[in-house]
Amino acid sequence: MSELNDYWWIVNGVPERESESGFVQVRFVQEYKDFKRLRKHIWDWYRKQAGRQDLGAVATCVLWAVCERYRHSSFSSRDAYSYYAKMVGLERRSVGRAISEMIEMNILWCVLENEKRKVVKAEAGKRKHLLLVGLGHSLRKGGN
Repeated sequence: MSELNDYWWIVNGVPERESESGFVQVRFVQEYKDFKRLRKHIWDWYRKQAGRQDLGAVATCVLWAVCERYRHSSFSSRDAYSYYAKMVGLERRSVGRAISEMIEMNILWCVLENEKRKVVKAEAGKRKHLLLVGLGHSLRKGGN
């Protein structure tokens, strides 16, 4: 985990307004080293989001793909939108619109790896990561 410093959204201490944040505490990297335990929390988080009345079917499918590709090493999902599109049988542009919708709804954060900032839309040539908003809060509250 020497790359941990590259992932600026993995922080020491409890983030402010953690339930509305994409930040995750660094202690969860060790605490959830067993990926099965982390996956359980990711899917619990997904089910809460998928049940929202304001989330459309396309966004729900795209969110499934994002959760399926979530990585423990970075506490993010960082695949190309075209990859998510292939996973769920959609056009890349539809995936981009769905992700933008979820960013506006504060379900996902899109962040740039080396620039320490959130973006509303992915930028060409820059490594983006999708963060699950409130996952850190869920991990802290969830215990085992």
